[in-house]
Amino acid sequence: MQDYSCDEIFEKKLLLFLPYYIMRYQKQFVGIENSKERFDEFMKELESIRKRLKLETIKKNRALLYEDLTDLITDISDYLLANQEILRKGVHKTMGGEVLELKSEKLIKKARREGKREGLRRGEKNGEQKGGIKMLISLVKDGTLTVTQAATKLGESEEAFQARMAKAE
Repeated sequence: MQDYSCDEIFEKKLLLFLPYYIMRYQKQFVGIENSKERFDEFMKELESIRKRLKLETIKKNRALLYEDLTDLITDISDYLLANQEILRKGVHKTMGGEVLELKSEKLIKKARREGKREGLRRGEKNGEQKGGIKMLISLVKDGTLTVTQAATKLGESEEAFQARMAKAE
């Protein structure tokens, strides 16, 4: 993975390599942290990666992918930069920037949390899933999502999702 340049990663759509991109600098961390010029250059490169990732995920309506990959980048940097506090904080500041989350994704997360709590109260194991399904049905009914989008999120056919909707009514 370290042989791929940043440009190649984006050109070849190998976005899952991005969290490991920082590893190519592992032997240079002390020098980067001790040189303002190298530190600034490193942060500019990470900022560029963050912006490109943001653009790439917005085009595909994949805000959760953006969030997951930036989280992974900071998690891996925490491990690799355990002894370079200044550099680690710089990575967090740069990569932690803006979190993209669609309204529907926020509502789905909320429904899952509420469904899980409700399910736990009733002793169910799949309350989170039931809450998510109810929220997807609600989002389709109010026009926020299409049947196709909701079915895709559940990993089922449109017909199966429509059957769920009919059953819920």
